[in-house]
Amino acid sequence: MKNTITISSAALDRYNKLMQAECVDYEAEGIDRYTCVARWSAEFPEGFEVDIKVCASDCGEPLWCEAVLFQNGHERSCTDVCEELDGEWSLCADGQEYIVNVVKGT
Repeated sequence: MKNTITISSAALDRYNKLMQAECVDYEAEGIDRYTCVARWSAEFPEGFEVDIKVCASDCGEPLWCEAVLFQNGHERSCTDVCEELDGEWSLCADGQEYIVNVVKGT
């Protein structure tokens, strides 16, 4: 099963930059530590949903992202941590593959 999430060009560029930075000043960027900074969701049949999340750690550390597969609110699978939002994210549960393609919008 496939779905697409479109993220604005400004948001995609900002988060990719913050994930690839050597050091991030969370206060200057207005980011809380140890939190989910942004999240986008793609829905699938039978109560499945994939969340693409940008997360923060501690001040100075770059942000990171991951995809998490839920079924009826319960986590079923997640990806490894990544440093880039755009592209294809793939997760599996019960022999079914759930693919989300993150693309840049305007």
